[in-house]
Amino acid sequence: ILGSLYISGYAHSLLGFYQLDYIGGDLSFTRNIKLSGFFSPFTNLKRIDGVLSFDYNYELSEIHFPNLQYIGGVNFSNNDKLSVCQFNNLKTIGEQGMRIRGNNLLSSFAYSVPVLEEILGDVELYDTEVRDFTGFENLKLIDGHFTFDLNWNLFSLNGLNNLEYINGNLIMNNSRSLIGMNMHELQAINGVLNIGGNRSITALNGLENIDPQSISELSIGGNQSLSVCAIKSICDYLASNRPVTIQGNAEGCNTVDEVQDACAFLHTNEQGFMEFYLTNNPVSDFLQISGHLNGADVKASIFNAFGERVFEKDRIREGERILMAGLPAGSYILQLNNGTTVQAIKFVKH
Repeated sequence: ILGSLYISGYAHSLLGFYQLDYIGGDLSFTRNIKLSGFFSPFTNLKRIDGVLSFDYNYELSEIHFPNLQYIGGVNFSNNDKLSVCQFNNLKTIGEQGMRIRGNNLLSSFAYSVPVLEEILGDVELYDTEVRDFTGFENLKLIDGHFTFDLNWNLFSLNGLNNLEYINGNLIMNNSRSLIGMNMHELQAINGVLNIGGNRSITALNGLENIDPQSISELSIGGNQSLSVCAIKSICDYLASNRPVTIQGNAEGCNTVDEVQDACAFLHTNEQGFMEFYLTNNPVSDFLQISGHLNGADVKASIFNAFGERVFEKDRIREGERILMAGLPAGSYILQLNNGTTVQAIKFVKH
């Protein structure tokens, strides 16, 4: 198909597309009220030059495109029962980017895009139930703006650990469960850095390697628990006397002066960075922390997949075991705070 294919209304079966391997325009599915269950009629489709859209298909629960390698753009919105999206061979999303809105049952991208390396346009997640970015581990480039807003269950940026470049604004707003950034490989954003209205985040560790020269404007506000903003990228940016707004956060990161005072204590070898790992992950009866915690009074907290704190201890030691037998199976975040830096790691309880 050299042009676009639009399917809407009462489609309930799409048999006959199994040999199709290329679409030169858009592939769109809109308000197909009878399109339900497992969706995989395009098993040989390898390339879509336009946008792949699924909008308001209320009964659709799973989407599978096993051989698709390139899409010009992705737009999924308000598919009420959609919970699984799998693109096993997708390597590139083109200049029209990726937009995910609504989709109340889509809480995870696990196994969705295991080989995706680049998104050549804007990425937007708005009002979703997504909890983290597990599944995006091979993504290295977003060649556009990256915005997520009103994702209330987003508690971690795990999965973006290997993201290196964002060629645009990085906007992280109103994710009330977010507790960790985890983008240690991010080197440049080439735009505005805006962090606002994330009530659970306590520290900006994970953004320390961003080149401050790539930040055009800095805004950190309305993060009521955020007290640690003195990381290398932020400190170096503040030293350049460029546009900045810092307000409405916790003490230590409530004003520009407070952050600059904290920055004055940062030195190359004294940033309090902890080099720790979990001896056992997944865990069953106990969780063991190994490595260097760089502090005598290290506070440990564990959060469940809903961002709820399920464990807390004020003083944790290197090599100490934390009993896990009382917690149900699932994904958790371990957060350690040594008074200078806050770091987090994800683990699974069997």
